[in-house]
Amino acid sequence: MDDVSRFVSPASQIRHNSVWIFALVAVLLLVHAGLAFSSILTKSDSCDENAHILAGYTYWKFNDFRLQPENGNLPQRIVSLPLLFLSLNLPDENSSLWQESDVWRLSHQFFFKEGNNFRLMLFAARGMVILASILLGIVVFAWSKSLFGAAGGLISLTLYAFSPTMLAHARLSTSDMIVTLFFLLCTGALWRLACRINPKTLLLAGAAGAGLVLSKMSGVLIAPIWLVLMVFAAWRKKPIEIKLPKLEMTVNIRAGRFGALILASLIWVAIAWVLIWSFYGFRYSAFAHPAPEQSNFLKPWENELALIETAAPIIGWAQENRILPEAYLYGLTYTLAHSKFREAFLAGNYSMTGWWYFFPFSFLVKTPLSLLLLLVLAAWLLYSKSPPEKGRIFPLLAFFAVYWLFSITSNLNIGHRHILPIYPVVFILCGSCSIWLARKNLLQKLVVAVLVCTFALESILVAPHFLSFFNRAAGGPENGYRLLVDSSLDWGQDLPSLKKWLDEQGLQNQDHTPVYLSYFGSSSPIHYGVQYWQLLGYPVFSAWDSNLEIPAPFELVPGIYCISATLLQQLYVRFPGRWCQRYELWYQTFGPIAEKYYSSDMDDSRQYNLLVEKAGGIQRLEYILSGYQWLRFGRLCQQLRQREPDAYAGYSILIYRVEQEELDMALKGAPAQLHPDSGIKDREQFMNAMRLKQSQPLSR
Repeated sequence: MDDVSRFVSPASQIRHNSVWIFALVAVLLLVHAGLAFSSILTKSDSCDENAHILAGYTYWKFNDFRLQPENGNLPQRIVSLPLLFLSLNLPDENSSLWQESDVWRLSHQFFFKEGNNFRLMLFAARGMVILASILLGIVVFAWSKSLFGAAGGLISLTLYAFSPTMLAHARLSTSDMIVTLFFLLCTGALWRLACRINPKTLLLAGAAGAGLVLSKMSGVLIAPIWLVLMVFAAWRKKPIEIKLPKLEMTVNIRAGRFGALILASLIWVAIAWVLIWSFYGFRYSAFAHPAPEQSNFLKPWENELALIETAAPIIGWAQENRILPEAYLYGLTYTLAHSKFREAFLAGNYSMTGWWYFFPFSFLVKTPLSLLLLLVLAAWLLYSKSPPEKGRIFPLLAFFAVYWLFSITSNLNIGHRHILPIYPVVFILCGSCSIWLARKNLLQKLVVAVLVCTFALESILVAPHFLSFFNRAAGGPENGYRLLVDSSLDWGQDLPSLKKWLDEQGLQNQDHTPVYLSYFGSSSPIHYGVQYWQLLGYPVFSAWDSNLEIPAPFELVPGIYCISATLLQQLYVRFPGRWCQRYELWYQTFGPIAEKYYSSDMDDSRQYNLLVEKAGGIQRLEYILSGYQWLRFGRLCQQLRQREPDAYAGYSILIYRVEQEELDMALKGAPAQLHPDSGIKDREQFMNAMRLKQSQPLSR
């Protein structure tokens, strides 16, 4: 004991340490929030954000739940809450878009066509998610501290605060961060319930469970997690305490413990069920205005039910008996239907049903190497613990195992964000590395310190492009577009970065070098100041930008070609996958017809009529003209993928300086690669499902 500590009481030392711990926690959370806020200022709205915000806004304003019911009532309410204090103009409530629940067009109008301050709206909504992220950081620290002490808690919180994955989603107004928070809260609340059954634990578990299933449809995974926790709590030798009105007892018999937990489950589900109904105003119908018979969901019930043969009878029974609100049941149906088939890309491969190794691969390439090493060390340290101590981390391991099992069996392989909930568990478990900090071995202390500091540095170096992070073993963010696209890298967020690069190069407000843009996203490039010629894009959104009032010439010319990574890899396009013999045949067949149509001869009505006749009718001609442009775009992308981009806009938009020679090679020369087929795994299975869906009635 040193000279000072002799005169300090143990209680004073505890208070002194607590102050320092509180200060360090506050600093780490402030740094986390600061990094997230700085990223907000340099990123445009990502694909799903506007739809989430508008949907939540209409929930508050109209008590109507027709828009975006599949993405969580609670997160959409949370992100839209600040907008209630702004004076905003809504799209016409009597328009057909509102009747059809077309959240995508409505949200585009809400943000860019009604005179609203879209930057302020986005900033306010994202700020709410940052608050949720701060709360999640506190939960991570508290849980880790309870297991590994203050040092372990600080290690876990440091990893959380600087994680590029957490920072990427901490500033996006989507459901991913909020469902991650509730997964952790609900797992903890259920573990408390499994140990002590009383009004407090029941209410906490019910509230957390309702918050979870209201955050995202994947929240239903809490059911198998709870089953695993129940079996473990009943099987182990530790008794369960029950303190309820007129009932206080300690259950020691294994069968009795299991029975008590089943009873607790029923109460827990009942509490959550009531809370779920409360978020829908205790009303079954999703439609408040106008009348239900005049309105439809974006995609009719019958079409979605046709894709989920196994679950359809159960959901139909729940509909008939009004077990849950209509919007919730529809959202669940939509999620199940669209999780069966979805175009996915993985390191040059394509699939409609995904790969079991998609999420393990994305975890390995999008997690900093230092964290992977810390996780290996933590696993070794935890393995060496005695059985009673291992029991303390069981709820985390149960959640981790069940969630991973679901992930590797999922067909929905569109984004690394779908395994976001496992990261807080990883950070908490890495808190066990504090065991080495407590030892006298200087090398062990140094290893932990260096790994934690390296982790923070890796994140800072990629700022503010956190969504585009790939570790150095994977080639860094510059190589990311070759491995993963969509929300793992490219979610439409980098229009400000593109605008900045174009300004630095003097390529805006000039007419000597054309700027082409193929954009994947729901935002409006023109509203971020990007002046461009449309080079096709994600077809759902690209046609809405006002810049298209000045169409690009039919013929492509040398210039600057800016292409989102998702579209460069030919995902979500008319002719997806690899360039193949069938695409090449269509390209060569459609090309002469398209060139003839856009030639000066078309001023002659006789020539036009001959061309229509040759094509097989007006509709066939329109298909050929549109198809040719998509095929030409695919051939261009194939050529550009053979070389490195000349620049990047936030790593998600790739920029190429294309000269005439390269353009001729891409459009007129032999294909750079020609495959026997498009290489899309399970495409036939998908097409058969679509035929079944189209055979169903289209009315509600």
